[in-house]
Amino acid sequence: MQEIIDLMISCSSDTESHAERSLFALQDWFPPWNTGTRELHLVVRDVFIPAFKGRFWKVWEKVLGVRRDTLVRINLTNLRENTRRLVERCQQEGVLITGVTKATFGLPQVARTMIQSGVISIGESRLESVKRLKTAGIRAPLMMLRIPSLNLAKDIVLKTDISLNSERTVIEALSDAAVRHGRVHKIVLMIDLGDLREGVMPKDVEPLVERVLEMPGVQLVGVGTNLTCYGGVIPTEKNLGRLVDCGDRLVGSYGVDIQYVSGGNSSTLPLLFSGKLPAAVNHLRLGESILLGRETATSTQWPGASSDVFELSSELIEIKIKPSLPIGETGMDAFGRKVSFENRGNHRRGIVNLGRADLDVDGLVPIDPNITILGASSDHLLVDLSATKTPKKLGDRLTFRMAYSALIGAMSSDSISRDIVEDESRETEISQVALVCRDVGDGRNRSLLPDIAARIDELGCDVVSTTITGSDQVFEQALNDAISCEGRLMVTGGNAAVAQCALSQLVERHGPLGVVWIDAQPGLVSESEPAEILTGAFGSDEALDLLTNNVVVIGLREGSPAQVLALVDHEVSVFTMEDIDLLGIQEVIDKCLRQTSAGTAGVFVYLNPAVMEDSDQGRQKALTCHETSLILECISDSEHLRGLVVAQSPKGFSETLAEQVNSVTLSAFGRKTMHSPSDLEKTAYGNRSMSGGHIIPSNKESQ
Repeated sequence: MQEIIDLMISCSSDTESHAERSLFALQDWFPPWNTGTRELHLVVRDVFIPAFKGRFWKVWEKVLGVRRDTLVRINLTNLRENTRRLVERCQQEGVLITGVTKATFGLPQVARTMIQSGVISIGESRLESVKRLKTAGIRAPLMMLRIPSLNLAKDIVLKTDISLNSERTVIEALSDAAVRHGRVHKIVLMIDLGDLREGVMPKDVEPLVERVLEMPGVQLVGVGTNLTCYGGVIPTEKNLGRLVDCGDRLVGSYGVDIQYVSGGNSSTLPLLFSGKLPAAVNHLRLGESILLGRETATSTQWPGASSDVFELSSELIEIKIKPSLPIGETGMDAFGRKVSFENRGNHRRGIVNLGRADLDVDGLVPIDPNITILGASSDHLLVDLSATKTPKKLGDRLTFRMAYSALIGAMSSDSISRDIVEDESRETEISQVALVCRDVGDGRNRSLLPDIAARIDELGCDVVSTTITGSDQVFEQALNDAISCEGRLMVTGGNAAVAQCALSQLVERHGPLGVVWIDAQPGLVSESEPAEILTGAFGSDEALDLLTNNVVVIGLREGSPAQVLALVDHEVSVFTMEDIDLLGIQEVIDKCLRQTSAGTAGVFVYLNPAVMEDSDQGRQKALTCHETSLILECISDSEHLRGLVVAQSPKGFSETLAEQVNSVTLSAFGRKTMHSPSDLEKTAYGNRSMSGGHIIPSNKESQ
C-alpha cells in the first residue's frame, strides 16, 4: 500500500494525507479489490496518475477539500439577447456570424446559446476546447481560428470543419491528413492588411492559391483578415476593400468559389453599423461583442447590447482604515514595476480574495461606481471603500464587470468557479400528467398504476391518459401519444433504454433538456461501449439536442473504471453518496438545478429505486426516502420538469421500499415532504456516517 501512496505523491506533488485519503476512497469504491493491491495499483496508474497530472484534477477538487471563493456568473439570457440582436443586424447587411467562444474555453452552454440564437458556426482557437464542445454534444460546424501548427494537422482535419490558414507547408499537411482519412477540409486564406499578425501579404496571395488549388483533400472556401488584435489597426472601407479585391481576383482568375469574405472580428462592427462595410464582406467572427456587449477597437458598448453576460464576484477578506501612501523607502513591486500612489489620506480600504495570479486585474471594473481599485499583488486586490453608500463588512462580496483580458483569465483560472444562470422563466403546464406503464410481465407495475393515478389526481393534477403496455412497438406509440399532451410525462417500469426512448421523444417535442439521473450505478453509460453516454445520445449526427454539461448523476455508488472515465471525459457532473454527505442534499439539488436548467427547455428525470435505502434488505449508504423526495419536489417546484421515468423495481425489494417509491414519485407532482429548515437539516446526512460514503471522480465546475 505504501508503494501506491508513494506513486500517487510522486506524480501529484500532493500531500501524503490527501493521497492516503484518495487511496482509501478508491478501496472503498471498488469492493472486489479491497483485499489486494495489484488491480488497485493498475487503477492508480491508469486513473490517478492522469488525474493528478491535471486531466481529472478539477473533478476531485471538492472531494479533496478545495473550495473556490471567486465566482464568474454567466447569464445565458443576456448572452442570447446579445447574439440574437447582432445576428439580426448583420443579416440586414448580408453578413453571417461565427460565434467565437474561445474566451470561455469552449463552454458548451455558451456555444449552444449562440447557435440557438442564429450563428452559423462556432469559432475556437484550441483543440482542447474543440474536443470539449464535440464531446458535450455540439454539432454545429467548428472553425479553428488560430492558424494550425504542423504537428496538429491531423487533429485539425479530424476535429474541425474549417480552419484559417496562411502557410503553404501547413496546408499541404492538412491536405495529406485529409486524404489519408477520406475527408475534405475547408480553409480560409488569411491576408495581412497591416495589423501584422497572421496572414499572407497581398502580393503573395495568388502564387499561394495556385499551389493550394492543386492540393487534394482541402477546399479553399474564402479569404479573411484579422485587424485590431496585435497592431491595433482599425477596419476601414479602404483596407477591407483590399480584402474584397483579393477575393474578386481569385474568382476571376482561378474560378475559386469564394463563400466567405471574412472581414475580421468585433472591431468591424462600427463600420457595419455606419453602413460603410464593403458589400462583398459577408462574414464576421464575433466574440467580444457577443460576450461583453462591446466592440474591440474603442471598447465601447454597441447599441442595445448587454454588458452583464459575465459578472465576477469575490469576498472581502480585510477591511481597515489605513494610509494611502506606503510607509518607508519604496522600490519595485512584486511584478518588477515602479508604482506611483495617489495621496488620499487615511481611508477605508479593503482586500478582495483575488489577484494577478487569477486574472488580469487591470481589466476589472467594480459594478458599484463608488468603489475604486487601488492595485493588486498576485493574491490580493486592494480597493478603496470610503465612498460606498452602504458600509461594507468582512465577508461581503464585491462584483465586477470584466474586459476581454480579465474574462480570459477568469475562465481559464482553476481558482475561479463558474455559475451558469438563466433569467427566462419557463411556463410548464403542470396540471396535466400523462402516465405510461412499461409492464415487463410480472404485473408489479400494472398493479401499482391505478393507485399512482388516483393519488396524483388527489394532488390537483389532471391525469389525461393512462396506458399499460408490454411490447417495445406499443410502448413507443404510447409514449408518442402521451407526449402529445402539454403536461408532464411519467413512465413507470423499464430501464435505461426505456428512459432514453422517452427522453428522445421529449427532446423532439420540447427542445434541449437537462437530465437528472438518480441511480446507484452509471446506467447511462454502457459497459460494452463506455465511450458512449446514453448510447450515442451526444455528439453524433443522429444525436439528441443535449449537452453532457446539462447531465447530472445523483447517488452513484458503484460502476466499472471505464464507466467512471466516460463520465469524467464527457464532463458529466456526478454527486456520489459521499458528495451528498459532505455538501448536504439541498446544496446538491441547487447545483443540480442550475446545471440542468441552464440553456434548456426543461428537465428530464430518471429514478432507479435501487438508489434508495432498503433497511429490510440491509442496503444502506444510499439515498434516504426524504432525500429522494426532496430532489423531485424541488425540481417540480422549479417548474422545469418535463418527464419522469421510474425504473422497474428489482425482484426482492421489500414492500416497504415499494411504498416509499410510490410516495417519492408523488413529490414530482406536488406532494410536499419538507416544511422547515430543521427538516432539511435532518435529511442532510440521513442515517449515514460521514466516513461511510463512496467516492468516485465527480466534475462540478460550478461549485
